[in-house]
Amino acid sequence: NSQRSSLPPENLSKPALFSGYVNIRTGIDYTSEEFFQNGETGNPRIDLQSATQWQGTVLENQITISDDESITRNGTRFIYDIPEDILRITVGDVNPLRTTMQGGSDLLGVTVEKSYQKLQPGFNIHPTGTSSFRLERPSTVEVMKNGAIIQRLSLRPGDYNMSDLPITTGSNDITLVITDDVGQKRTLNFTIFSGQALLAPGVSEWAVSGGVTSQIGSQDADLENFYSKLHYAFDIPAVTSFYRRGLTSDITSEVHFQADPNVIMSGVNTFFQTNIGYFAVGAAGSHRKPRTTRGGE
Repeated sequence: NSQRSSLPPENLSKPALFSGYVNIRTGIDYTSEEFFQNGETGNPRIDLQSATQWQGTVLENQITISDDESITRNGTRFIYDIPEDILRITVGDVNPLRTTMQGGSDLLGVTVEKSYQKLQPGFNIHPTGTSSFRLERPSTVEVMKNGAIIQRLSLRPGDYNMSDLPITTGSNDITLVITDDVGQKRTLNFTIFSGQALLAPGVSEWAVSGGVTSQIGSQDADLENFYSKLHYAFDIPAVTSFYRRGLTSDITSEVHFQADPNVIMSGVNTFFQTNIGYFAVGAAGSHRKPRTTRGGE
């Protein structure tokens, strides 16, 4: 049996036309002793995280209220999901998905991403373990991963291929404990090394983000928003993207690209698992625009 996706619950609730929530978190700092004064308590703050949903479109907002009664907006965004295509579209203050060697600040702009983790977390997108064995008599088979039983099967005599084992990042020690109908027991052991970046054959993930750079607390910004210390640099547009695809059960490759007015960077990475471990090989190149001098400097 090679079903990679998980079965949906039988009694799924239909999403409400309108819904929302607010998370409230508060904190205060205490300094026991400073260099030039006695210890004191200060900087109380309240963090508010809210989201409202209307007909499938979500508005998220993050606000911090400080002890001086100042209000700082840490991000506002609209989110629209297309679960059947595993797509999420985000407009506003976005934190782009990035891969190896990529960096950069947050953006005011748009992100379109294909992310199983966010939209179908129960879907097994990573390579699965495989072990073939033969049963001469009716038997009970216990499947263990890293010492924990994850499956119990009652099987008839015949040849079997165990697949779709949920493999986690790192070393996976798989044990099959086979007990036949007269009580004879045998054990099969094997080890699989895997990494989070590895994808099953044919499975892909990708993300594309574009906009202008944003930063909290910047002093050299073009615009300070209302009731906010979040700044946008409209003279610094940026784009970042990557595409990752599983080629075989052991090999996954990806390409990535980033650019702003000063730097362009792109590269390729390959991830693969072997009997002795998990490995990643990557290469990237970049080009920086030469700096211009001012006033004859």
